[in-house]
Amino acid sequence: MDLTKLKEIRKMRKISIKDLSKQTGINRDRISLIERGVVNPSFKTVEAIAEAIGAKIILTL
Repeated sequence: MDLTKLKEIRKMRKISIKDLSKQTGINRDRISLIERGVVNPSFKTVEAIAEAIGAKIILTL
């Protein structure tokens, strides 16, 4: 999964990792790892983050 835009969108919408963590229940360190591409999150996690930052998920097969 290419999640490189998550951080860009989050910053554009002026949402801190701390606030995103509170909204999603996902640990701040985990969010940072996801944004940097260090870990591959589940689809459920991606959905939660996308919803919190107001982003759409587009699947390509």
